[in-house]
Amino acid sequence: MTDRAAGLESVLAGEHAAVYGYGVAGAVLVKLQAPVPLIAAARGGLDAHRVSRDRLSDAIAAFAGTPPGPLAAYQIPFALDTPAAVLRLLIALEDRLCGIAANAVEVSVGRPLSADVLGAAAVRAAQLRLLSGLPAAGAVLAFPGLPRLR
Repeated sequence: MTDRAAGLESVLAGEHAAVYGYGVAGAVLVKLQAPVPLIAAARGGLDAHRVSRDRLSDAIAAFAGTPPGPLAAYQIPFALDTPAAVLRLLIALEDRLCGIAANAVEVSVGRPLSADVLGAAAVRAAQLRLLSGLPAAGAVLAFPGLPRLR
């Protein structure tokens, strides 16, 4: 990885994990015959993460770097036996990606792409929280990706 592409590789790794997680989540939601809006959100998120992954790979290559590939598999941290559990996973994926992208914004060359990833992940996380039944005031996080003040 070149210095110019430093930081983007962590965002790309986060996108690889999100693509995997969304793929698993979508399959589980279809199997559970989840509500159509939830399945649509999973499909839309999967598509968005694939596009972002490809943009990041292209950017790293443009800076003479080698984009890291995905792992063969990723660990799902809990059983996906209900639509609510799948929503929890998708929200966790988006929140994790917000943190990764927020850290990468510090890298000047990757700032625009990292900021795009951060904004899109924050919006998807809020939409998923709304789907889970949270009121709007609880669905939107201030400063996503940064540690929360208590």
